[in-house]
Amino acid sequence: MAVPGSVLLLGEYAVTEPGAPGVAVALHPEVRATFDAGGPPRIAGQMGACRFTWTPAGCDSPLFAALVAECGPPTGSMSVDSSDFAGPHGKLGLGSSAAVAVAVAALLVTGRHRDARALAPDATASDAGRDDARRRVLAAALAAHRAAQGGRGSGYDVATSVWGGVVRFAGGPAPVVTPWRPRALPNLYLVQGADPLATPGAVARYEEWREREPGPAARFRERSRALVEQFLAAGGAKACCTAIEAGGELTRWLGERIGVAVEPTGLRDRLDRFRERGWVAKPVGAGGELGIAAAPAGTPPPALPYASPLRQAEGGMRWLTRQ
Repeated sequence: MAVPGSVLLLGEYAVTEPGAPGVAVALHPEVRATFDAGGPPRIAGQMGACRFTWTPAGCDSPLFAALVAECGPPTGSMSVDSSDFAGPHGKLGLGSSAAVAVAVAALLVTGRHRDARALAPDATASDAGRDDARRRVLAAALAAHRAAQGGRGSGYDVATSVWGGVVRFAGGPAPVVTPWRPRALPNLYLVQGADPLATPGAVARYEEWREREPGPAARFRERSRALVEQFLAAGGAKACCTAIEAGGELTRWLGERIGVAVEPTGLRDRLDRFRERGWVAKPVGAGGELGIAAAPAGTPPPALPYASPLRQAEGGMRWLTRQ
């Protein structure tokens, strides 16, 4: 099984609130997972040199423990590799834990629920049947991913990994995910920062600020919503860039209010290299560790070791071989 990563283009922090929208893109790299029905019950995960394991005798991964609690134990041996999501400074900020949650949940769920087997490569289910199976996997992966993060998390990354492509996401206990086919997207580059940031802690600061200053928080959410809708209604790459640039300004404004360095010096310097060439750029996600740069077709990017073209993953989670 292969499950793509994700990046949130617009809607940071706001998507943690019920009904608040965001725009996310599924992208490569992918988590790879395999299942051996003849092996002992076990989940083995790795990201580079880091190893994580669940067995009936014990577990050193809160995510694996939450997945087993939600879906039941595996009936064979699972192996999950997210090493492609790691860089020289650790994780790349591309939704690796969400992709792992989807991969493991899919393998656990398809072994127990007849309708979820519509996801298998040789299945003859209708499109509606496959969509129902994906929703079952999404529900299980989202519940486990949130539990492993102390109950927090919008789930945009989990949903995007399941569905693939570009999605409009609306937050809440049961998020609403709508696949979106853009008329034209700008050239998009991922820009790696050098400052990892723990998303749950950043979200906690946002929640504290929202309670402390409800008026500014409400205006922030409305502005975020307007920019998402502006992006979705854009008739071309240039209009998309305008919304992305304004989204960066809004995210930086919020970071100053909640005390989170969403665009620390290291990331700002890297994004400025693109801005100097006429690109727009913004931090994405909780901030710090990742940014995105955008420009209409024909605008050449700088050649930088910490930047790479965004490679969109259209199909979301997919089977590589018959399970």
